[in-house]
Parts: sequence; C-alpha cells; structure tokens
Amino acid sequence: MTGALRGKLRDLRYALPGRIGGRLPTPGPTAALRICERLHRQGFAATLGYFQADDAAPEDIVAAYRAVATRLRASASDVYFSTPGLIAGPAAP
Repeated sequence: MTGALRGKLRDLRYALPGRIGGRLPTPGPTAALRICERLHRQGFAATLGYFQADDAAPEDIVAAYRAVATRLRASASDVYFSTPGLIAGPAAP
C-alpha cells in the first residue's frame, strides 16, 4: 500500500464518525454498558470510546466520559475505556 493511499484511508477513517454521527441515533452510556455486559457474558471484551462533535465544549466531553466511567464502576464487564477526546491541544493561558 502506498503512503498516499494509506493517508487517504486514514483520513476517511477519522472523518467517518463526523459524517455518520448526525444521521444515526446514539445509544448513550447506559445502552453502551448494556451492550458491553452482553458481550462479556458471551466471553468478549469491549472498548468504549466517545466521538464528540467537532464543536463540543471540553466540559461536554468530560461529562460524557464521567457518565460512562460512573456506570463502568458498577459493571463486571471487561471493558477498555478509550479517551481520545481528552487529548488536549496547547494549554490555555
């Protein structure tokens, strides 16, 4: 695979959540944990991640992660919690 093709595929992969996010209903943290618990009973681990809107405020992102983390605490599921939305840019002055 050429570097240009790899770059194009990477760009498409990262654009996908934004393109379909407004068209599909989101399950929310409670439903996501139910799905993870069902997968756990079937012997699977899961990864949860949150794809925020491009214009989401940092406070909204933290609130979404906190809601999932609170529910994870009470769950017996084998879940990896991915937090790419919390990777910050330059520090605010």
